[in-house]
Formats: sequence, structure tokens, C-alpha cells
Amino acid sequence: MKLYDLFEDAPADITANNKANEIAHKFADWFMPLNEVTPLADIPGIRYGGNSQMKLAFFDAKTFGVDAPNLHIGFAWTREGAPTDLRGSMYRVRFDGNPETQYIVVNVLSKDSMNDVDLMYSVRWNTFIHELTHYFDFSRGTFDKSKYKLAGDYYNDPTELNAHFQQGLYEIMREISSKSERTQKTVSHALNGDFYDFLGWAKSHMPKSFHLELNDTNKKKFDRRLYKLWQYLRANQKQTEEPIEQ
Repeated sequence: MKLYDLFEDAPADITANNKANEIAHKFADWFMPLNEVTPLADIPGIRYGGNSQMKLAFFDAKTFGVDAPNLHIGFAWTREGAPTDLRGSMYRVRFDGNPETQYIVVNVLSKDSMNDVDLMYSVRWNTFIHELTHYFDFSRGTFDKSKYKLAGDYYNDPTELNAHFQQGLYEIMREISSKSERTQKTVSHALNGDFYDFLGWAKSHMPKSFHLELNDTNKKKFDRRLYKLWQYLRANQKQTEEPIEQ
């Protein structure tokens, strides 16, 4: 089965998004109280890694009570504080003599943070969703990303298509659950107008360059996926508005 066929309906998309969100919050719930007073370098269970460009500091998911095989979550920053546009990444590595691939999901910080506290206030939640989506997809099978070199090729990679969708979906669901009256007016217009109202609103939660670089085939697939989400959200909204029979 091809990757873009894995999520054929909106409930499956939302379930996957909720799963990534749950893992990210479990990490935060464990990490934040520790890091309020304890620098990153002194938190028990920390591990280190990296390459010629990046330094990594991360924790095994089992450390914070998540049963996700071979998953690690943490932070990264460039060596020597070099500027970068990178917000997050997922590294596939092997270490400790373990033959199984390990997946390290990181939020990229602006500087070396080994001696810092309160790091969770610097992270981007939708980046965690994006990179955890990569973890789900790559742990299902092997995908060769080495052939995607140009920007358009990168965005048309099925794994990036899925990760950007899930990243945007996180922001969409966050607005839907917002208690702000102004936000709810925007949400109501997007859900209760026609599909193009929803399409424009949904795409505003994703990088503009992402849409510009999609090829025609993937634009149709992406829009069809958003159409299914719009139908589901509208139906669910109407369902919740109907009076419950006693």
C-alpha cells in the first residue's frame, strides 16, 4: 500500500494527529517540571548525538511513559550557533549495538541549550506533530528520501505531504477547540461556508511554499483529503448541535 493511501478518511487523519499530540504532551508533562529548575544537561536519562552540523540531546520515549518502539524525543541546535531555518527533524540512527533503527524526533532551538531551563517555552508544538508523523510513517517501512533534492521534489515526497498535512491539521483542530469568540467566528465561517472557504482557511495553516511546489497530482490528492476533512467536521458539528433525545 502506498503511503498516501494509508489515510483514506478524516477520522483516521484525526486519530493519527491525536496520537502524535498525545506523545508530545506526555513528553512535555514529564520534561517541564524537571526543567523548571534543572538544566537540560542534568536531567536523568539524557543522551547525546549529532552530526557535523547539529548537536542533539534526547530521551528514550520509555523514560516518560510512552510505549512507542525505538522512539526518542528531544532538542537540537547547530554547532557553533550557526543560523538555520530548520525547525525540527527526525533522525534515523543505530546505536548501542542495537540492529533496529532508532528514531530521534527533535525541535531545533536557536542556540546551545545544555545549561538552560524552561526549554518547552521555546518549542513549536506543530513541529513535534510534523516530526512524529515522520516517525509513524518511517517505522511502517523504508522510504528513500535521498532522491528528493529540489524544493518541489521535497514537498512532493509522500512522507512530507503527510507530515505537512498533519502539522496543519494540528493547528486547525487547535482553532476549532479554541474558546475565543473571534476564533470561533472564523471557524464557523470556514466550516459553514462552501468548500473553498474552508480550503483557503485550512491552507493558511501550512507553509505557502508547500502549496506552490506541489505538482498537479498531489495538489488534487491534498485538496481531496481536505475535502474529506471538511465533510467530516461539518457532519460532526451538525451532530453535536442536534438535541439529544431523552
